[in-house]
Order: sequence, then C-alpha cells, then structure tokens
Amino acid sequence: DIADDTTTQVITIWCITLVATISTASGVGMGIRRLSEICFALGMFLMTMVLLLEDTWYILNVFTQSIGFYMQWIIQLGFHCDAFAMEGPSYGGKAVEGNGAYRNADRLRAYEDGMSDGNANWMDWWTIFYWGWW
Repeated sequence: DIADDTTTQVITIWCITLVATISTASGVGMGIRRLSEICFALGMFLMTMVLLLEDTWYILNVFTQSIGFYMQWIIQLGFHCDAFAMEGPSYGGKAVEGNGAYRNADRLRAYEDGMSDGNANWMDWWTIFYWGWW
C-alpha cells in the first residue's frame, strides 16, 4: 500500500523530472523518441487490456455510437453560438432558439447559478466544456 503523503508526492515529482531531463538531454533522436515509443506502447497495451478484459461488445457499441453521434452533431454544435438567446427570453417565457432544442427560461436558470451574465455566459462556458471533452 502506497502512502498518500508529501514524501510520496515529492519522490514522484523527482522521478518524473529525472526521466524528462534525461530524455530531453539525450536529444530528439534518442531520448524523446524512445520515451514517446514507450508511452505509445503502454497506451496500446492498456487499451487492449481494457478492451479484452471488460465487456468487449459494450465497448465496441459505445465506440460506434459515439462516432455516429459526433458525426451527426459536429456541424450544428460547431457553429452554434447562441446569438438569439443573448437577447433574453421571448414570447411565452421561452428562450429563443432557431432549432427548438432550448429548454424554457426556468430550466435555463438552473445553469446560471453563479453566473452574472445569464444565458450568454452559460453558453460560453458550455461550449468550452463541450469541446474540451471532444
């Protein structure tokens, strides 16, 4: 069992710094290249183990569905800037949106907690969050 204290953190930081320094000092052809190859191999090993040791069909179905979802929404979400909602609520207390997918103004208020700017501020935050996950 590894202790979660300052000493362990300092040792970990020193080890990472040592490996990075040796890799950088060795140059691009030897150090950084080898470090990149090792990281790639470890990543492929981890991905293969997860695929084989977990529910393989579920993982493949999620992968396929995620690719389809991405292709379906990439254009709409990429150009969506919430220009109409910046004007505030409109007829019937519903936020204005061109494609009809917005929630009503009451539900949008739940996203505005702690935000001074209302819907426009929420949209700015949400877009950055969304693209961060993709």
